[in-house]
Amino acid sequence: MEIYHGDFASKLPMIKEAIDACDFMAFDTELSGLHRPGNTQHLDSRDFRYNELKEAADRFIIVQFGLCTFKWDQPSGRYFAQPFNFYIYPRGMYIRSGPSRVFHIQAQAFEFLAKQAFDFNKWVYQGIPYLTPDEEDVFVENRRRLMSDNIPDIQVDEKERGFLAAAVETIQNWVDKGHKDQNYVNIEARNAYQRRLLYQEVRNKFPDLSTEGRRGFIRIMRLDAKEQEKRTNEMEKQFQSDRTEAVGFRQVIDWMTSSKKPLVGHNMLLDVAHVIGQFIQPLPDTKEEFKVLAHNMFPIMVDTKFLATCVPELSEVITGSTDLESLRFETTRHMFKNPRIDLGGYYMRYAADKAHEAGYDAFMTGSVFIKLMSYLYEKEHGPFVEEEKEKDEDQVSSSENSEDEEEDTQFDDDEEEEVYNYGSVHVPLLDEQQQQTALVARVSNKVSQARTIYRYFDFLHPEQDLINKPNTFFVQAKLQDIQAHLDVLTQPYGSYITEQTDTATIVAFQRVTVPVQEIVDALADGLHKALDLKVDVKSAQEYNFIGK
Repeated sequence: MEIYHGDFASKLPMIKEAIDACDFMAFDTELSGLHRPGNTQHLDSRDFRYNELKEAADRFIIVQFGLCTFKWDQPSGRYFAQPFNFYIYPRGMYIRSGPSRVFHIQAQAFEFLAKQAFDFNKWVYQGIPYLTPDEEDVFVENRRRLMSDNIPDIQVDEKERGFLAAAVETIQNWVDKGHKDQNYVNIEARNAYQRRLLYQEVRNKFPDLSTEGRRGFIRIMRLDAKEQEKRTNEMEKQFQSDRTEAVGFRQVIDWMTSSKKPLVGHNMLLDVAHVIGQFIQPLPDTKEEFKVLAHNMFPIMVDTKFLATCVPELSEVITGSTDLESLRFETTRHMFKNPRIDLGGYYMRYAADKAHEAGYDAFMTGSVFIKLMSYLYEKEHGPFVEEEKEKDEDQVSSSENSEDEEEDTQFDDDEEEEVYNYGSVHVPLLDEQQQQTALVARVSNKVSQARTIYRYFDFLHPEQDLINKPNTFFVQAKLQDIQAHLDVLTQPYGSYITEQTDTATIVAFQRVTVPVQEIVDALADGLHKALDLKVDVKSAQEYNFIGK
């Protein structure tokens, strides 16, 4: 279901109901750009990669957001998917106290979107606005100040004094007449500056009067208590409506966050960073702070890329590419037949392939996730047994011999229509206390991350699971004690990165073109001479880093 600015407010109840009722959610984003050009490194440190991530979230924006909720339906034995596709556009009209939003566009990213038939006119003209919580606070403060006339006076320009004097005279004449003929007087104002001056003059010289902006003029009137109460209520109603419109798409993010339900993405680290940076707050300076912030927002995150590449039971059977479209194809195999997934009645837009539209990719991501989890569940608990629907023989006999009954119940309006059961099996993700099951806990909060020596980014713990390659070495010393010596000793072997653990410094070269033992000996001998003590150096294969 595509949702634009014009119908966003009317669709909000439907979106909230889908989030509240679902078993899990999947999401995807399309971005105005991905990363800064020019980095050709095969490996980077975790801190460097996080800084890149932060920079990307600061520079680029989400232009399309896909959300798909999945709900298990027991009577029909299947999941129902409800995909939503939102165009997101950063309108600046709601933050008058600050500049319009500025963001970067990467040409390659927009070329890709254009090839996927992305509608740039819909994005600009019908995109949904948003405010972060801090921006909402500014919006509320400014509007409340305007509503209470609690705004500072501005200086009167000499050329506007004649306009102001004439306006005051007109108002005063109307007040002196007791406004018996009409209970208001209109003063024309040619521009925003004159309007501001007029509001200011009425506030200071006629505190008992009320003002109301109209197209091309200001209406000045005297209201009794009942009229003033009505006007106050109308202003409050308008304020709340404007606030809802200004907050815009962030309401959806707030509902996703407050639900605490499993959130699924594919290769989702960049997506999570953009969601936080664009709709909540700027990303913190360190990856450790980012981990805490992201986990507090989404306590159960599952990455389908991580499932396919880092979970042994799955990586053994998924031998091809692990991009989203390839995984969607992989999960059509018989071993992934459970469960059945159908689109709800209002959501048939994605009955046909629309790859790289965020809503469709969210639908694909969630579908891949639940099929992979079903496979893991079956591996742990044994093959699924599909429940067969058996008719009670006594009921059948009774219905066949109902000729003596006084009433024929065949046309009873109260009789429920039989629902066909597809026989697929529900995969439990949360227990009765709404905590993640052991299976989900095993795979959650770990997401794929490229160009590091670690297999994944861990939101809950320091990363430990390394990619076991011959370019990685372990030096039993603190980095600060050996950094200067490493710069000299590693020169013959090319550029490298380092990571610090509790027990060792990890040294990983971009490329290794000499025997591994040569590097081990060179580092060990060189550090021994430089530090005058023996330093243990091992290759990744020899060290067996698991658990250390």
